Amino acid sequence: MVYLQILGNLILIFAVFEPSKINYARGLF
Repeated sequence: MVYLQILGNLILIFAVFEPSKINYARGLF
C-alpha cells in the first residue's frame, strides 16, 4: 500500500500547487 500513499501525496501536492502543476510534472518526467 506504499504506492497508494505516495500517489495520494502526489495528488495532494498537485492540488496545492495547481499553478505550477505542469512544471512539476515535467520536472519529474
